[in-house]
Amino acid sequence: MKAAGKKYETVIYDGAGHGFMRAGEAPDANDANKKARDEGFKRLVDLIDKTNVATAAVRRPPIQSRAVTVSAKVVKPAADATCHDATASGDGQHEEKMDMAAIM
Repeated sequence: MKAAGKKYETVIYDGAGHGFMRAGEAPDANDANKKARDEGFKRLVDLIDKTNVATAAVRRPPIQSRAVTVSAKVVKPAADATCHDATASGDGQHEEKMDMAAIM
């Protein structure tokens, strides 16, 4: 980490084993793993919160939106096509045909 120029902090949780984050949430977890998981998770959340505050302080240019044109070919279903959602008449046909391109 030093050679890569990265900031880090070494933390050792007394009595916790390898994989304490997962082991600490098991129903039969030992006290050291439970404590290490709780403290480690809190450190992670605090770090994320601090990073989010710092990131929010950096002014970023707004995202430019681009207009997108979508074209679709309307295809009418076959006369005998049925739907899983039958109308009140119970014949399995919709009273009106829906133009899918109009709702997209």
